[in-house]
Amino acid sequence: MGDFPFMPEVAGMLTHLAARGLAAVIITNGHHTVQRDKLEACGAASLFPEPELIIVGGEEVMAGRAEKPAVSIFAKACAAAGCAPGEAIHVGDSLATDVQGGINSELRATVWVNPAGKVRKAGDPEPTYVVRTMEELPGIVDQLMAADAA
Repeated sequence: MGDFPFMPEVAGMLTHLAARGLAAVIITNGHHTVQRDKLEACGAASLFPEPELIIVGGEEVMAGRAEKPAVSIFAKACAAAGCAPGEAIHVGDSLATDVQGGINSELRATVWVNPAGKVRKAGDPEPTYVVRTMEELPGIVDQLMAADAA
C-alpha cells in the first residue's frame, strides 16, 4: 500500500483536541483487512495508540454489529471517548454515512469535510458544519466549547 498519509493537518488537530482535554476516535467503514492496511499505512496507530480508539466497520459487521450510519457504532465511539453522544462531534466526508449517522445518533454536531465544494442534493442530510480542510476544525471545536461554557 506504500505511503498513505493522513491529511497533513490531522496531527495538529489531534494536538488541539488533546490540549483541551478532548478525545478522538476513528470510525471507518469497509472491509477490515483493507481498512486496517490503510490505517497502518497512514500512521494511525501512532496517533491513536489505544486499540479501542480505532473502530473498523468491517470488524463490527463480522462481530454481528453494524457499521456507519448505525447508531451502535457511534455509541461505541462515544463510550471509547468517554463522552455522551450529545457531547460528541463527528467529522467525515460522507453525507450518507458520516453526517446521517451523527444525526441518527443525536451527536452535538456533524462536520462534513467537503474539499471539492460539492453541492448537497435535495434530501441529503444536513451537516451542522461544512469545511473544506481539516484546518477549520479547531475553530469549530473552540466555538462549540465556548457555547457549552456560556
